[in-house]
Amino acid sequence: MHKSRPRARLAALVVMSTLFGSLATSPIARSDDILSLLDLGTLPDLAPVVLDSGSWYKMPHNEATDPQGRSVVDPSSDTWIGDLQTCSGCNNYLLLDGFADPDGNGIPQGTPYYRAPPASGDHRLEVDCFRGCNYPRNPIVPQVCTTPGVLKCFHLAVKPGWTPGDSTDSAIVMFDRTVYADGDGNYAVHMHGYCPPLPFTNTHCLSTRPNGTKYTADGVFVTYLTSNGLDGCWPKHYSHSVAASRIADAPNEHNNPHFGVPAPYRAIRYNEVVIAGSASPVASIPHMLKITLPSSITNNSNYFPATGDDGSSGNPISEGIVMRIKPSITLTASMLGNNNYALAIAETLQTHGAIVGETGGNVATVGGVENLAAEGSAHSWADLNITNAALKKLPLLDYEFLYRGYGGPSLTEWIRQGQQCENQPYR
Repeated sequence: MHKSRPRARLAALVVMSTLFGSLATSPIARSDDILSLLDLGTLPDLAPVVLDSGSWYKMPHNEATDPQGRSVVDPSSDTWIGDLQTCSGCNNYLLLDGFADPDGNGIPQGTPYYRAPPASGDHRLEVDCFRGCNYPRNPIVPQVCTTPGVLKCFHLAVKPGWTPGDSTDSAIVMFDRTVYADGDGNYAVHMHGYCPPLPFTNTHCLSTRPNGTKYTADGVFVTYLTSNGLDGCWPKHYSHSVAASRIADAPNEHNNPHFGVPAPYRAIRYNEVVIAGSASPVASIPHMLKITLPSSITNNSNYFPATGDDGSSGNPISEGIVMRIKPSITLTASMLGNNNYALAIAETLQTHGAIVGETGGNVATVGGVENLAAEGSAHSWADLNITNAALKKLPLLDYEFLYRGYGGPSLTEWIRQGQQCENQPYR
């Protein structure tokens, strides 16, 4: 049974619904109308994770062959697509995730995004972990915890009104561009199992939880905004590789994105879709996306850029593998219900692709989408006529998987460097 939100949050949502209900239920607005409604200054910057234009996450991944003239498609791609088509509960298309809980009660489930205002001095709140911690391996500054009994902690400029999505992940992403006196800061932080102090409750944060007077989280994953977004394992072990121009980035050594997906790219953000869908011609969002695959077909190995997994032995598909819409497919708005915003998401899946970045449930999903309701935003995905079935007209046969280890160190380098960070790459 789902716990209710705080009364103040519900009241805010009712006001929003009253003010913007006509927009949400009306036919899709013209792109210039949507742009006039969108206050870009209130949302995180379009692509803040990388100031490095050569970041692997921002590069197009729509080429047919590698520099040696070999196809970049994995030889098992067709088999894996077949596994997706036939897995229990799967659809023949990719769903957009983050719209509602599995029981269909309409509670938004995606990841909210928040941006801290410039901090005053070194004022940061402590986010504590009391059990099952997955906190940064190597933050720039070691965290000194002040709460008795805490196992690990992280200090962040959290605002009291920032709430996570209502799901078992209870996820949230925060941007903090302040560089503090101790040298830390200027990062995006993704937290899961995040709970503000009581009386806040959601599906994960129960009213009877211990340590309910504290800000707590089960996992904290940090991406420094002056880095190229990769996990710190890659520059640590492959700074002299042929791929070093994409990998060897000094600030990057402190990153620990969750299964290889940088914090700002955990979900598809509303302003990104508005800008890309309003362009003429329609553009792609300027970075890779994330795909979550069913637990029944995801295994316990990982490839660049991922450095971890949560799959099971014997299953076919690994985390870190790139999935994309085939470059040979000509995408048009008519294929997506004449919706330019859905077309922008499809263009992104074709141009940049998406990382298999998580395992869960029994369906294959892209994203999810930014949780505008949890943020108290004046906007909604209904403004753009975007639903979880926005990509339904693109069957799985329109997709393919790139080879294991695509974009990362070569097999020769992997062997020479002690077989670090990933399983044995394909080539």
